[in-house]
Amino acid sequence: MNKAATKTPAHKPARKAKTSQKSFIGDVPVETVTDWPELAAVPTLPQSAQMDTEGKGPLHEWAGLLESVSEHGIIERIKVIKNPDGGWWAVDGRSRRAAGEHQQLKKLPVEEISQALADAIAKESMQRRMMDST
Repeated sequence: MNKAATKTPAHKPARKAKTSQKSFIGDVPVETVTDWPELAAVPTLPQSAQMDTEGKGPLHEWAGLLESVSEHGIIERIKVIKNPDGGWWAVDGRSRRAAGEHQQLKKLPVEEISQALADAIAKESMQRRMMDST
């Protein structure tokens, strides 16, 4: 038997860690998804649109999002974490959530993410908000 053929390669591809907790991916009733309180300082598109006096920036974007949701629904799943009081907190996709609610959708497509990823998204959103305000 050829020993070279049975040797383990020096570099093995990394294996994904197995987790006992499965993330939820699916559609949930719109009323079960609210904005994550950690991101209250970061305005959503409809909140920014209310402050848009010229109607060129956020107001225009909000109108486009509403039109898209009306025609196609929500295409990209909203990233959520569990709300300890029940339901879900929207972490990434809060404007899509608001558009779905505005367009009176019955269900929202969601994907549960880890707390660590939610924290990273919050940090990035806060940094982007700080850069936008300067």
